[in-house]
Amino acid sequence: MDQSAYAAVPVSGTFQPQQTAGHVLCCLCGISIAPNPTNMCVNCIRSQVDVTEGIQKQVTILWCKICGLQKVKLVDAGFIWTEPHSMRLKVKLTVQGEVLNGAILQQSFVVEFVVERHMCPTCNRQNANPNMWIACCQVRQHVLHKQVAPVCKDDLVCLHPKVAASHGGISQLVLCTRVTNALTFTDPLTLRSATIEAKYYFDKPCTTLMTARQLIEYIVLDIEEIETRGPGGYNHNGRWALAECTVAKLSDFGSNDRTYTARTHLGHLLHPGDHAVGYDVGNANLVGGDLDAALQKGLSLPDVILVRKSYEDKRRRRKAKGEASRAWKLKRMNVEYAGDDEGGASGGGGGGHHRGRGVSLADIEAQDMERFLEELEEDPDMRARVALYRNPEAAAAGAAAAAAAAAAAAAASMAASEDSDGDEVPQVPLEELLDDLAAMQIEDGGAGGRAGGAHIHDDSHDSMMD
Repeated sequence: MDQSAYAAVPVSGTFQPQQTAGHVLCCLCGISIAPNPTNMCVNCIRSQVDVTEGIQKQVTILWCKICGLQKVKLVDAGFIWTEPHSMRLKVKLTVQGEVLNGAILQQSFVVEFVVERHMCPTCNRQNANPNMWIACCQVRQHVLHKQVAPVCKDDLVCLHPKVAASHGGISQLVLCTRVTNALTFTDPLTLRSATIEAKYYFDKPCTTLMTARQLIEYIVLDIEEIETRGPGGYNHNGRWALAECTVAKLSDFGSNDRTYTARTHLGHLLHPGDHAVGYDVGNANLVGGDLDAALQKGLSLPDVILVRKSYEDKRRRRKAKGEASRAWKLKRMNVEYAGDDEGGASGGGGGGHHRGRGVSLADIEAQDMERFLEELEEDPDMRARVALYRNPEAAAAGAAAAAAAAAAAAAASMAASEDSDGDEVPQVPLEELLDDLAAMQIEDGGAGGRAGGAHIHDDSHDSMMD
């Protein structure tokens, strides 16, 4: 083969193709760009991604307006670069000040800020225990009163005149009917209500005239509803019904003929023969600056103010029949009492301590807990904010009691007909109960009137936190 045919061609005559980089179209705006992992142009990347997200962009610096730069005039200020690891921030300031004989002197100096390492609450919490829970807890505090508004549910209060005027001219003499993060007051004589938030309440606090400890039980002799304006009356959403009733004290019933005529907001609940608890306002010694001023302006006090319907007599009858067990229970966590090293959280609640003659603290807490459970049964709105769990033990006991009652029904039919008045004790519907969460390892509380040191309550009433 002739090797001359494959002789090298001079470089000067070789074709050199031009090297060009490939281009792609931006996936968002469609312009031609050099290939990159995102297939987006720089402007589109900036519009979609913010690498500064999560970095604090506003910092508060404390500055005293009295002594800081008070005698000089700030002319210029600028940062001086420092090493990132130096933990220092330097600012060069230029100021002017008046010196001798009115002469103005300009001078520059450097202010050094020291950066201290500090963990924010979120990072501190995660660093201490990354597996911890963040939960919303409902706490009930036994008061005579501290750190909370001195108003409980069912209290009779006298509003500040400016507060009453700013809430539609409601009467100053009202009942506290709900306590959440705000207080709801209702005038039982007109059904007008007002909700006062904490910031307005603490600006002009109201005066508590009578508390739940002063409630007296009455028996309803006669009652007649009073028509109100509109389908729902005032802004109570049909929760109340205005009525005029005749009542007598249960302690006086049968011994004298003293009766009282009163208006009440419980017209939809009370019937002749029912029991209700209320305040004996006519015989009470009420003291308060706002009340005295209101009385001078023409406020008239009723003899009796009914607060709520009482089911105590019917509950006693059910308990006598063996039907007092509840099909539900509460969950609560242990609480250690200050100064009590011996099982304050075990349920005794300091049973050795006494309050009053022959009444222990455990007995008082048991009564308060029982009243709280009764309020849950009577008030659906309050029950909606508390988790109730099924109690299998109570359900089994209730089935056994029902079987025993059915066996003795024939012998006690006449007595049962005498005790029956057609008005049942409020119960918690089974569809509102949650399944028991045994894995949470939280103690049971208040399933059947059980009282212990694990609950913190406010005499069975809510309190608004400050």
